[in-house]
Amino acid sequence: MNRLPEAVNSKFNELFAVMQSATDDLKMAGAEAHMTGNFPQAINMIDNCQKLLALESEIKTCLTQFESKYKSQAT
Repeated sequence: MNRLPEAVNSKFNELFAVMQSATDDLKMAGAEAHMTGNFPQAINMIDNCQKLLALESEIKTCLTQFESKYKSQAT
């Protein structure tokens, strides 16, 4: 076994899809807040979007490290 089980891989793909959708929603909400002049809300939306993107990046880094470690142990 050189990769995550298919069920786990599928759930991670679902998670990333939901995170991408939430990121898109935050971007749209931030743009709308900016257009209406609600700059504190726009800044908050941008901050939340950046946090969500950072979380996604950390999860992907962990997955990559896990797969690398697992492959090195399997050989």
